[in-house]
Amino acid sequence: MSDPREHELLEEIRVRDAKIKEQDAQIGKLSEDLHRAQMEIELLKQKLDMVLRRFFGKKSEQLDPNQLQLLLEKTLSPGPAEGKESGPEAIEALPPAPKNAAPRAAQERKPRLFFRRFSNSLV
Repeated sequence: MSDPREHELLEEIRVRDAKIKEQDAQIGKLSEDLHRAQMEIELLKQKLDMVLRRFFGKKSEQLDPNQLQLLLEKTLSPGPAEGKESGPEAIEALPPAPKNAAPRAAQERKPRLFFRRFSNSLV
């Protein structure tokens, strides 16, 4: 049992056990970080969903009673007597929009905050 090779093997086993414990600690920390990131992503998804519903949901499409009253007054009020100031004829009488208008130059958009914040950590 006092073989020198045996002592070397026992020392190698101790070194490997220490590495395994260190790696287990790293795995635990990384899994905690992953869980935290997944929770943050879920929270941000819920917030985004709430904002989208607020802007594009059913409530955003409700008609104000005052707007409805104005619309009804406009349709029920008599128009001009034989003129083309309103109605479908007025739309046809308008000159067409000029086709020679120069298109706007495309502007380069800044990257979103998310990509700027995490792009360094992804590399």
